[in-house]
Amino acid sequence: MAIIQNGQMIYRRGFGFADVNDNKVAHGETIYNAASVSKVIGGTLAAKLENERRLRNGATFNLDLTRPTSTYLTNITNANGSGTVSLPSFHKHTVEQLLSHLSCVAHYPGNTTPGISNQTTHYTTAIAAVQKIWNTGLVTKTANGGSCTIGTTWSYSTPAFTFVAAVLESATGRTIDQLLQDEIFTPYGLSSMRVQYASSSLPSDYDRASPYDDDNKEVSYTDSSWKVLGGGIETDAVDLARFGWKVLNGEILNACCYVQPHKPYG
Repeated sequence: MAIIQNGQMIYRRGFGFADVNDNKVAHGETIYNAASVSKVIGGTLAAKLENERRLRNGATFNLDLTRPTSTYLTNITNANGSGTVSLPSFHKHTVEQLLSHLSCVAHYPGNTTPGISNQTTHYTTAIAAVQKIWNTGLVTKTANGGSCTIGTTWSYSTPAFTFVAAVLESATGRTIDQLLQDEIFTPYGLSSMRVQYASSSLPSDYDRASPYDDDNKEVSYTDSSWKVLGGGIETDAVDLARFGWKVLNGEILNACCYVQPHKPYG
């Protein structure tokens, strides 16, 4: 747990164990997978890039989140290295709708019909990852059993953020790992915040909590490189609190740009 008040860290503490089997106690700097909080970080990055349209290295680009997703995913490099490919034509959503869960992109099996399962391959780019899932049809039945209409129906989707990451890569010419590191993590001093599977193997880190299943059995992390912005970032509580404060305080995003990617649906 970490609490910031008026920009100052006033409380930080861990509870329980970072690893029960090794009797390793959790603390404020214990590193956890951010899971779907990654989406907030991803939405912030997207809004920041759209607003500034310039990377910290000076490179400029065009990005409009209200444009169709296909604007950025047409004639992109084929993941198998042969020629170019384009987003299937049934993807009529905009980038903004992906961020707002209004795109009707499928979630996990058992949640929507159809469903998109976790990928097991390591991907170095979101552009490569999105090509492995974009042929899955749009949602025909939502988690509550209803139909799905793009732009109208709220249907939660982790894979939608793989599309977002691919759009950001296409627009900027940088990988999603590079964008997060260079535009968010490093410049704002968030040293523990990082893409968990930036490489095919998980780097050793004593402060990383060990995952356990529902039966309290220790398990291994799985490669989440296919869904970096959907659930593939790790951080400690202290840096997550710092990130939140910097967003709310206008250090990362101007107030005009903060509302749209984070406003509630409805």
